[in-house]
Amino acid sequence: MALYRFAVLGGYSDETLKRVQDSVSKGLMPLQLRCPEDVEIVSDQTKPDWTELTVCAAIFFGGEKARLYDVSTLLAKNIPVVTVTSTLKRVSAEMPPRLARNHCLSFATHSFDEIAHALFECAGLLPRQRKVFISYAQEGSREVALQLYEALLERHYLPFLDTHSIRHSTVFQEELRHEVIDSALFVMLYTKNYKDSKWAVREYNIACGKQIPMLRVLWPNVDSDADTDLACNFKLRRNDLLPTKKLTDKKLKQLLAAIETARSTGYFKRMQSMLSNIRYQMKSVHAVMDGLGPGHTFYIKAGDERRFFFYPLLTMPTAEDFYRTHSLSGTAAPALVVDSIGAKKEWLDQLAWIKKNITCVSCLELPEVWLALVDRE
Repeated sequence: MALYRFAVLGGYSDETLKRVQDSVSKGLMPLQLRCPEDVEIVSDQTKPDWTELTVCAAIFFGGEKARLYDVSTLLAKNIPVVTVTSTLKRVSAEMPPRLARNHCLSFATHSFDEIAHALFECAGLLPRQRKVFISYAQEGSREVALQLYEALLERHYLPFLDTHSIRHSTVFQEELRHEVIDSALFVMLYTKNYKDSKWAVREYNIACGKQIPMLRVLWPNVDSDADTDLACNFKLRRNDLLPTKKLTDKKLKQLLAAIETARSTGYFKRMQSMLSNIRYQMKSVHAVMDGLGPGHTFYIKAGDERRFFFYPLLTMPTAEDFYRTHSLSGTAAPALVVDSIGAKKEWLDQLAWIKKNITCVSCLELPEVWLALVDRE
């Protein structure tokens, strides 16, 4: 039986269904999941019984006939729905009234790969938080840095750019370190003078130490070097840069696609590393895996038969993370697992306060997981 099930609904063609299937299959490869063994895609063409079928996310394609589609069963079961229209100007004309209020994707601005990634986020396979750290040397890449920052904002990422993202009165170095370790992807704008910038080199070293996924954007006639070979490469040619020193629209679109691919691949690798750490600690205290939950969540049975629900996080926890952990845990003891190494003092103080005052959900730092499995206090 598949671990995840996606539904394709609304006004779509056979070709659209096939492209969704292809994009989902391609996107699952870095996550080491396969269709249909691990992820099943069902459509309303097969007339499934939605009252019996467990679906973790759905795509609804708009259209004039699709506007009359009955979505009450889906909404009653709280299934997250990714809505897609031809253009954002036709949302009310193509969507059922109860879905027209949703934020929509459109064929005019989003690819099938991006639609598939939106599904993965709804299912918990990818984090909804899309933090991207842009690292650059001021001279030679400032224009592209600003262009990329704005393009990422438009696509609902949370990009970090030092000139736009650091608040006044904060400790600059501490804030910079925290933003690097809390990012999902580290993007280097690798010009010939990148390594001459002490700030850029420091940012890169922090990302290496924290094993943050990296994408290196190589400027024309700039060779990669062994010091930064931990990153994937995205190469630019002379004709990819305009006289304004910005990227062409075509190259910017390709870069945005490469960023999303690197984010998803890197997220999976980091999560697997975190889960391996947790499994090692479990084994050392004779605890065992006792079931899987949505996304990367899972149940653990301790050596004394106590049952835990673990929600591992690669980013700093939010109120929503605490709520989801508590609501998904059932009768097991809920616990968020975070890696706080390198976090700024302000956040560590908040974490200490949370541990002391929020008792319905435990918040464990990664190195102390084993202690929670043996401590009865």
